[in-house]
Parts: sequence; structure tokens; C-alpha cells
Amino acid sequence: MKKMIVVLLITIVSMVIFYGCESYDDESNFIAEPIDGSSVKITEYIGSSWTVRIPPRIRGMTVTEIGRLAFEKCQLVSVTIPSSL
Repeated sequence: MKKMIVVLLITIVSMVIFYGCESYDDESNFIAEPIDGSSVKITEYIGSSWTVRIPPRIRGMTVTEIGRLAFEKCQLVSVTIPSSL
């Protein structure tokens, strides 16, 4: 019985750790233009997901802006924005 409880606890902790890790959409799903040498502005989302997790960096530069029409062609349910915005 104790072994079963330990296995169950390890499984639950592993699931919490796995699901708690932040994952972002691949940066290839975004068209971005450089603002300066260290930041970019997302001008268009070209992915196909209904839920989007914007990465904090694209091409090694911090995402600091989203263009007004960046998601115009999408039918999104949710967008998660990084703290850099």
C-alpha cells in the first residue's frame, strides 16, 4: 500500500512539473520586424492554432510590441502574452 502511495505521489509531482513548464509557440509562427538591435515587433501570426503563447524572444531579440493587425486573419480563443510586452 505504501509503495502505491509513493508511486502515485511521484506521478502527481511529475505531472505538475511537466504541465507547469512554460512552452511557447514556435517563433516561425510569427512574422516580426526589428525595432532596434535588441527588440522586435510582431506584425503577423501565421500559425494555425486557436490558442497562442507568444514567445518572449524571436530571433534572439525581446518581443516588445504587437502590431495592431497582427492577429487580424486569425480566429483565436486565447493569447498568452509574455511579461516583456
